[in-house]
Order: sequence, then C-alpha cells, then structure tokens
Amino acid sequence: MLAVAGEMGLDKAQVAAASNTEATLNLLRANADFGTEAKLGVTPAYIVGGVVILGHPGLKPLQAVVKSMRACGKVVC
Repeated sequence: MLAVAGEMGLDKAQVAAASNTEATLNLLRANADFGTEAKLGVTPAYIVGGVVILGHPGLKPLQAVVKSMRACGKVVC
C-alpha cells in the first residue's frame, strides 16, 4: 500500500499514520461486518445499483458498469 501511495505522489508517512487510526479501524470493521451480513464471501465485492459483483471483473468491465449507471441508472442499459 505504501509503495502505491509513493507512486501516486502521496506522502508515505501521512498514509501510514492515517492507516493506523481508530477511525480507519472502525471503517474496516464496519465494511467487514457489512460483507459478512450480506454474505459476500469474496474480496473485493461491489454492490452497484442493487447488483452484487463478486471479485474484480477487470478495469474495463467495471468502467462499463459505472458508465451504464451514469447513463441509465442500471448496471447494463
């Protein structure tokens, strides 16, 4: 994570400090709890327009989903 932060031009020390806060831990716990309650057993999982996408479908398919949501409010127009 810190290597990617550095590649993005972010201050690695600031990213590390932000990662080690109670707020970040609480957010991660809330997301994990949500995934458990929703029975999402795969990481990552996306919920877009009420549709669950388990696993990362790849950048282009995910961009197509976002484009469709913006155009017609559905995962596929």
